[in-house]
Amino acid sequence: MPRITRIAGSLALVLVAYWVYWLAVVPWVEPPASSHAIAPITNASSEEGDIDPGLSSLKGLLPPETLDPKKTKVLAFDDDRAKLLIQDYQTLSDGAVTFRPCTVVFGSDAPGDEAQRRRQSIILEARSAWLKFDKPLSFNQAKRRLTGGRLDGPVTIRSDWKEPGPQDDLWIDTQDVRLVGQVVTTPNPVNFRWGPHYGRGRNLRIKLLAGPAQSGDAMGINIAGIETFELGQIEQLHLDLGEAMNAGDAKPGGRAASIPVEISCRGPFRFDVVNRVATFQDNVGVMIKEDPNGPAHQIDCDRLSLYFSRRNDAAKTPGSMDLVPDRLEARGNPVVVTAPGRNLTARAERIQYYLQLKAILLEGGQEVFLQQGLNEVHARSLYYQMAPDGRIGLATSQGPGRLSARSPDRPDQALIATWKDQLQIDRDGQDPRISLTGGGQLESPGFGQLQADGIFLWLSETLLPGPNRRYQWWPSRLGARGNVHVNSRQMASRKIDELQVWFQQRTEGLEPGARVGAGQGMAVVQPATPSSSPGEQPSPQDQQAALSRFEVSGRLVCAQMAIGRKQASLSDLTIEDGVELIETQTAQPGQPPICLRGDRLEASHLSETTGTATVTGRPAHVGGRGLGLSGAAVRLDIGANRLWIDGPGRMDVLLRQRGAPPPTDPTDPAGLLTVDWRSGMEFDGARAQFRQAVVVSARQVQFDGNTAEFQLNTDTLEVRLQEPIRFGRTMSSVAPQIETLSCGGGVLVESRSFDPRRQLTSHDWMQLNDLGVNLLSGELNGGAGWLNSVYRGSANPLNGSVSIAPAGPSGGRPDQLYNMRVQFEKSITGNVWRRALKFEDRVVVTYAPVNDWDAMLMTDDPDKLGRDGVVVHCDQLDVAHVVPPMGGSRSIELAAIGNAVAESSIYKALAQRITYEEAKDLLILDGDGRNPAELFQQTQPGVPPEHTVVQKILYWPKTGQVKGVGVQSLQSTQPPGGVRTR
Repeated sequence: MPRITRIAGSLALVLVAYWVYWLAVVPWVEPPASSHAIAPITNASSEEGDIDPGLSSLKGLLPPETLDPKKTKVLAFDDDRAKLLIQDYQTLSDGAVTFRPCTVVFGSDAPGDEAQRRRQSIILEARSAWLKFDKPLSFNQAKRRLTGGRLDGPVTIRSDWKEPGPQDDLWIDTQDVRLVGQVVTTPNPVNFRWGPHYGRGRNLRIKLLAGPAQSGDAMGINIAGIETFELGQIEQLHLDLGEAMNAGDAKPGGRAASIPVEISCRGPFRFDVVNRVATFQDNVGVMIKEDPNGPAHQIDCDRLSLYFSRRNDAAKTPGSMDLVPDRLEARGNPVVVTAPGRNLTARAERIQYYLQLKAILLEGGQEVFLQQGLNEVHARSLYYQMAPDGRIGLATSQGPGRLSARSPDRPDQALIATWKDQLQIDRDGQDPRISLTGGGQLESPGFGQLQADGIFLWLSETLLPGPNRRYQWWPSRLGARGNVHVNSRQMASRKIDELQVWFQQRTEGLEPGARVGAGQGMAVVQPATPSSSPGEQPSPQDQQAALSRFEVSGRLVCAQMAIGRKQASLSDLTIEDGVELIETQTAQPGQPPICLRGDRLEASHLSETTGTATVTGRPAHVGGRGLGLSGAAVRLDIGANRLWIDGPGRMDVLLRQRGAPPPTDPTDPAGLLTVDWRSGMEFDGARAQFRQAVVVSARQVQFDGNTAEFQLNTDTLEVRLQEPIRFGRTMSSVAPQIETLSCGGGVLVESRSFDPRRQLTSHDWMQLNDLGVNLLSGELNGGAGWLNSVYRGSANPLNGSVSIAPAGPSGGRPDQLYNMRVQFEKSITGNVWRRALKFEDRVVVTYAPVNDWDAMLMTDDPDKLGRDGVVVHCDQLDVAHVVPPMGGSRSIELAAIGNAVAESSIYKALAQRITYEEAKDLLILDGDGRNPAELFQQTQPGVPPEHTVVQKILYWPKTGQVKGVGVQSLQSTQPPGGVRTR
């Protein structure tokens, strides 16, 4: 575009200059007194053989016959810079003057040596000239006004110009030129050439500009220059841009390449000298041939205008031709620019090009269109100012618009930018910045959408190696402000006020699709896209992770992206104020979603094995896949595979019943294990340790519809997982499974059981020195302590708890509450899944009906327990929860082993082993071979109890039936310590 305007401007300068110089001859012509005679006009010597010095100075510029001193005389004017060669002239009766032939040489006073100034002389040659003045002229008369004139026959203007060779020679010819008043015309063809530029046209019309009034007798006419210059028809205009290219465009060490340009139009070409504008009218076509072997570029419009400016306005007068091209303007419906060599198309009602600024403006009524390759811009207007050395220039687009950019190697992956108010490309310091304001959007099918009130993209420029000084552009920073919305395949935003993203180039470089651009042309941002090497398949974890989707919220989101050869990956991330990161779609149906909440999230080096992350809040919460953590600050070290919370906090873990899936709702407390602590927590992926005032609570729904709730208080807690977690990798889709719980420093457990109607069926407490449970195998072990259980009479004592108690000896109401307390001084072991427990060393079991769910029997005196109370002493107590082989209700089997004593108000049993089977309501007493079993039974009030001594005794407490095996004796006597009677 700038080259076209320069050459078109040169055409106007050449044509106008010709007429200026021709008209300048007139004030130097004063006809002699006689006709058909040559008067001694110069100071040449009259001696024969002398040569007129005026003629000798023109040798080499004119043919020898023209410089014959016998035929030609020279009339010099304007300090000898202009010379009129006169051979035959005539003064007519009407005052007009004719010359045959007419030759004028205009010398140059431009800087340079004498040879260059001589070459710059311009020579006008005509077969004859006729000039008419308002009054007859004489040397002594005052200035007269030129009223008419003509140049008859062929008229030629020529010059060698500045260069010695023909590359810048000037040549113009026409014929029969007429001057009427202030208008010069010729209907004949006008041919011209200036160096490599040439053309032809016809119907010339020049309007002259009158000069200021002059006083005195100075010779000349009152014409200051040209007002307008017009060719009614342009038949051909051929320009060569090689000489008009910028110095930076030329090849090093050589001349600029030839670039031909052809301009045509159906209407006139007009040059307004006063307003300094040249116009081409009606179906204007411009063709540029940058590549001799390639297609031509073309501009089609209805009107083409070239605007000029003076080099020094203060020193020039109106009509001055010392002009330089300033601006080009093309109008049409629409103007169409096609450049196949640059793969560019543009359409607009008006296209302006500012030559000095090297800027282009596209504007029109509805929409302007610019396409370069696979990239398109649709807008109300578009202004672009080029920068030197191929750098990104300045641009502005007012009103709504749309930019679509595609990479040639990935045409299916488009980057689409839209804006409602303005697109602007400027510079923030040294860096280019692209701004979308008034509601902008960036969209890519492979990446999703970014919407905001304002979107800003900063680029960095890098000079490529080589002699051509071409630049490569990379995204360096992205910013979005106001109502920021992100919507991609894997992420969406609910509320973000501001987004900032920094891009960092990896050392291994980018793949081709990641480069913004290089060289001159339209700057298009193409982000790097994730891709795999040929034959490389993503891992199953990566495939599953790609199916997840997250929703993010926060006042300010700051991220740093590492752009590499394969993909752009997240390196650092900071979210401030109202932080939320919620997984709205999991890779597999039914997965517990990931959830993060807090006041601030700060993560660094996420794409490396040394990444760290911290979530702070009041409190901060991080959860997902069945594991949740809350605290003032949740910290993660990927390299050390360490997760920790300093100070108080909370952890939630989903518990899985054997054979049952975990709950899918993370807010449902059923199946959720909660750990609270006061001092701190450490987690290495396999083991979590909790310190000081640890509280563990859970609620779990059983298969039969009953519900169990418990709370555990301890000083220290250690939790081990079945499968370790690696934080640097994609987390398993399966919730982490707790394998063991280990408590130390004292343990207090409280549990409650409910039936399907949410009616309380049992309330249990247990206090131990320490406790360990394997939740996978069910194995349990603990230190010395006690157990207290309150339950309904019709309920299973071990239903959802560690309650162990037989039914009352005399039965009872179905809603009767019973309390059983077990004390032991060594340990508790067993298996919670098999519902088998063992209590060891000085075991004391106290059992009796109570009226309060919070009751706790604090005595082992049967007299104080009532008729249905029982006290058992033994060295070891085994409890088993049995399911009959043929089905039916569960039942209890209880065994007191070693010095076992069971005592109530109606019986006392002593044996090495006392067993109770709930299903049969049977008490079995076994001796050890040396010491028999003994049973003292009060059959009637006021009589001594019956004493049965036998190796094995079967006793049914509800009926009082006794059966002995291997009877040794049966007598009435008092038992040791006595038997309570009613």
